[in-house]
Amino acid sequence: MKRLVLLLGGVLTVGFAARLSFSGSASAQTEYTIRQGAELDREPFAWTLRLSPTLTLWKVPLSFGFMLSSYDVVDYRQPFNRFGLSAASFGFQGLKFSAPWLGIEILDARPSYSSLTLSGINVRGAAIDLKPGWFRLSAAAGQVQRGVTGSDSTDVAYRRWLAAGRLGVGKEEKSHLHLHFLRAWDDSASIPPYLGIVTDGGQTDTVELEYPIENSVASLEGELSLIDGKLSFDGELAGSAYNRDMRTAEVETDLLSWLPSVIFQPRLTSQADWAAKTGTELSLGNTQVGFNFEQIGWGFESVGISFVNQDTRTWSASFSHMFAKPFPISFDLSSELERDNLDGMKSVITRTQGGTVNFGLYPQKSPNLTVGYSPFLRKAPEDTATLVEEVDDITHSAWASSSFSFSIGERSQSLNLAFSLSLLDDQINPDREFLNWSTTFSGRHQIIEILSAHWSGGASSNQGADTVTIYNAGLGSTLSLWQNRWRTSLDGFSNITAGSPENKFTLRLQSGVEVFKNFNIDLTGQFITYHGETNPEDYTELLGRVGVSYLW
Repeated sequence: MKRLVLLLGGVLTVGFAARLSFSGSASAQTEYTIRQGAELDREPFAWTLRLSPTLTLWKVPLSFGFMLSSYDVVDYRQPFNRFGLSAASFGFQGLKFSAPWLGIEILDARPSYSSLTLSGINVRGAAIDLKPGWFRLSAAAGQVQRGVTGSDSTDVAYRRWLAAGRLGVGKEEKSHLHLHFLRAWDDSASIPPYLGIVTDGGQTDTVELEYPIENSVASLEGELSLIDGKLSFDGELAGSAYNRDMRTAEVETDLLSWLPSVIFQPRLTSQADWAAKTGTELSLGNTQVGFNFEQIGWGFESVGISFVNQDTRTWSASFSHMFAKPFPISFDLSSELERDNLDGMKSVITRTQGGTVNFGLYPQKSPNLTVGYSPFLRKAPEDTATLVEEVDDITHSAWASSSFSFSIGERSQSLNLAFSLSLLDDQINPDREFLNWSTTFSGRHQIIEILSAHWSGGASSNQGADTVTIYNAGLGSTLSLWQNRWRTSLDGFSNITAGSPENKFTLRLQSGVEVFKNFNIDLTGQFITYHGETNPEDYTELLGRVGVSYLW
């Protein structure tokens, strides 16, 4: 029996060691700055220490982070409030466990159900996703917002909790039908009442500026995939109930009273609305066509998504095609039309319309070329109730870029050029019109095997009420020695602002060497000179920096 226990202990020890690994990085950096002229906005001498170890247990990484700095900064990061775990990642020596149908996240989960219910937010709690075969069952619960007391530098926030679920059939990337539900509520006792002073007509009063909310959302979402995925139809219909202040008195309403109180309790500050979206996409070889429609009611709210564009109706369409001969040629076209004030809750209606045309040429032995154009129109009448002026303008945006990679002998070369332009044409207020443009060009050339040179230049201009034009240029080289383990670069940059005038010149020398495997030493020297007639505090600055780092 004793031998059996010892043997079992040895097997477990070997299995544990086989699934345990330790990695990470450590670095130290110090720098010293001398400046003449303008006052330095930091201490001349500075240093920083960083340590980032990672412990991996059965393929589950636990990453820590430590930082100590002379800027009175002490930072510590540990994984136990941002930790994801998937059952499919487990595997024991001699015992295989594979469950691609099961996903588990604990302590910091990021579940994604649909674009109108739950997507793109962290849930500090737990989430589980079961998807054996064509069946789908998911659940998530936890905290989505910390309680924060308002101050001059922070926004007030109540602690917010969320619970959500999903039930459905089908494969998410293919045909499926899912029912989603979400409920969120604030803890009204998590922070003191947030009060503020409001002045109206010479009278001042103390009022509460932030209120605890509660929110319930349900949606039916699905997709129909046909012809081996070449043709698809998708859509979602959602309804929401929202209390702007969950402490107000309960009321009876025909619209919401049929709901059980555990799902939603109607109050004086309740609102309810719906949202819907649908789309279709056709993909035939190198051609894709898509159409989409979305409508969001003015009262629709879902705290499970980061942003919702309320009270809008949007139509959009897209087309793209890639020609294969005589060389790859791409053509993309899209358009979008949007209007708001669907239910007359505002006194005016705003309409916007935009589109994009993009054309690309990609020959194999010649420079490629991409050109595009995008107009954006806005139109809205004057709103006398809110003193908002009439809007009638169009913004034209255009761009072009080209790049070319080639060789001279066995030496690689590259050239790049880009240009962009933006023009606002305002039919109501010409003083708002502007013209912005920018152009950049750059190149990199391998002179010999261990030496390369690079350069860049460009200009940008903002021409409106005031015109500002900035010119920039750069030149540098890189020397690689010791089988590329020792790299040294010298770069110069210049920025000149016309009309101010204002100019800045930077010269930087950097050298990094891998002394032995994964251990590096980096040295930097930098010289800066700045001059501006509108700013009397010209300065000259010299900086030296030394850093060491190690990866294991």
